[in-house]
Parts: sequence; C-alpha cells; structure tokens
Amino acid sequence: MRRLLFCQVVFVLLALVLSSTVAQCAYRHVSSFGGCESGQGEPRSLLAFCVGPKGTVYTADMNVPFIHKFDPAGKYLGDIGSADNAPSLSMCCSGDFLYIAEVGGQIVKVDLTSAERKVIHKPKDMRDAILLIAGIAVDAQGSIFVSDSGKDHILKLSPSGQVESTFGSSGTGAGELSSPTRLAISPDNHLYVVDSKNDRIQCFGLDGKFIASIGSHGSGNGQFDGMGGIAIDVLGDLYVVDIVNHRVQVFKPNHTFAGAFGSRGITDGQFDHASGIALSPDGSIYVTDYVANKGYRIQRFARAAPGCATSRCGSSAKCNGTGCTCNQNCCHCGGMQQHVCSPPNPNCACNICPETPMARPCGANNWADCAEHHCGPH
Repeated sequence: MRRLLFCQVVFVLLALVLSSTVAQCAYRHVSSFGGCESGQGEPRSLLAFCVGPKGTVYTADMNVPFIHKFDPAGKYLGDIGSADNAPSLSMCCSGDFLYIAEVGGQIVKVDLTSAERKVIHKPKDMRDAILLIAGIAVDAQGSIFVSDSGKDHILKLSPSGQVESTFGSSGTGAGELSSPTRLAISPDNHLYVVDSKNDRIQCFGLDGKFIASIGSHGSGNGQFDGMGGIAIDVLGDLYVVDIVNHRVQVFKPNHTFAGAFGSRGITDGQFDHASGIALSPDGSIYVTDYVANKGYRIQRFARAAPGCATSRCGSSAKCNGTGCTCNQNCCHCGGMQQHVCSPPNPNCACNICPETPMARPCGANNWADCAEHHCGPH
C-alpha cells in the first residue's frame, strides 16, 4: 500500500515537472532591444506598443509626441507624428492602420502605408471626455473599443469615431470593473478586458454582454498579481502579462490555463516587472519590461523551440523553431508565407488567408469563409 502511494506521489510530481518544462520549453527567447542599447528612438519610458502587419514594431514613450518605428530585430526606422501631437497613452495595430489614444481622450487613425494621420474622435467638452484611455482595440468591422480607467467602463465607437454605446460599471461583481486597462479581441468576436484592480480578465461579447471571468489574485497558475498587457493569437490563445509574478501566462480559448513563461531577472528570457505584450504576424511574441538604471527593453520570443512539444499540432506533428510543418494533423502556424496547407486539410486548426497573415482563421476546406476577411482567390 505504501509503495503504491509512493508511486502515485512520484507520478504526480513528475507530471507537474514535465508540464512545467513543456510550458517553458514552448517559448524561446530570440532577441532584445532597448534598455539603453539601441540608440536613437530607444524606449526609455514606454507606455504602449504594437506590431504591424509587416512585423514593424511601433512604440509610444511618455511625454513624447512621436511614435517610434523599429524593424523586428530592433533597428530604428524613424518616427510617426510631429511635435504638435499629444503623447500617446495606448495604441493598437489593425490591418494597415495604427489606432492611437492620446492624452485628452483624442483618438487618431494612422494609415501605415501613406502615413496619413486623421483624428477620428475628439471630446466635445469635459462631460463628453474619456477620462483615461488605458486600452484600445478594433474589431473586424472597424468598430473601436476603448477602456476608460477613470470611469470604469468600456466605450464602443463606430469606425468613424462616434460613441455608440458603453458598458460596465464600478465594482467587483460579474461584468463590473475596477480600473479597466488593456483590451484584446478574439477570433470568435469576444472582447477581453484587463480588470486591473480586481486581478482578473473579463470576457464580453462585442455587444457588451458579460460572458466569463478569468483569474484571481495570487501567484498560482491562472492567478495574477498586477496585470499588464494582453494579446490573442489567430487560434484564440490568450496571453496575459502577470507583472509582479514576472511571467506571461497563456490560456486556451476555453479559458483553461495552458502554461507560462518567464521568471524574475534581467537576463534574456527573464522579466523585471514586465508590462506590455504584442504578437507579430510571424507568430513572434514581444514583451516589454523595465531594467533598473537602463530603461525599458523589448524582448522577442518564438513559439515551439526545437525539440519541444506543442499542443497546437496533433500527436504526429513535426515542429521546428517557427511552427509546425504540414502533416495529417495541422498546418504550418508560423512564418508569413506558409500559413496554408495545400491541399487544405479538413483537420487543420490554422487555415489562414495567406495574403493577410493577421486575418482570422478560415473554415477548414472552405475558403468562402475568407471573403469577409479580404483574402484573394485560392
């Protein structure tokens, strides 16, 4: 009996070790920039950042009216804006556009192709003002969602910038918010909100209807202690920056905990109070943190390092550093030019429109589903 109990305990401990190893192993550090090492444009007091359709990284610094541009490796490419622009509080990349929430509640839309800058929302007066835009996200139809951390609610704006509705109120109950900050929209059209002072993520329909809550205060799996940015990939996996626990947690579309990566420190792959996160079209994960006496840095991670298991690809998947090669169970989920199995695989969970890597997943064997996402012929 004792021997059986001992074996059961050993099995449980081994399973925990292996699951932790796989979770950590599934993400590998690729490169870093910033931290007083990248020269011109380096992120000294980073407030927000996002990654565009070509992998360009856009950053906003406190009290600086410009948006800085970097290539995926961290090379400085120039600025967007002028000295007359207000500093940015939050921003997001959506297709070929950059949406910027500025101090004072003004929202700006920038065409990343032409660099044309257009103010699409400007408060009429203080009663109409958004006190503090802490997060911004754009859905497939171009509707804009912003979090007002000062009023504890979410606003939905039309593509032209008109306020259409608000939802949420102050509190700790389901659907109630306390200092909502970052936002993200999933492929199945759900809005995820960082409910920062309640140490949880809340999920809403795009109509504002409460759906679910994820997390609580703590340091265990699925718990948070200070929350930073969130991001959602094309498969619906949710990435959450857990600031004080110095890690990024990952959740599946059904909100179950899938793993975490990172630990406290300042070496590559570690975090010192990480804050923001963004995903690139090639599957790279960018995370910002602050290194004492050096400033902010941006670290780049890749999924599925060589030899690591990954739940994305069925049992016979062949994985490499960028994703999974085509086989009977899955498509290649990494890289900008290899998103589609040919012929399409009915068991594939990641058929993606090749012309637009950031598009939503298309139905297996049904490219008609791609039409609404502006994909070309297949």
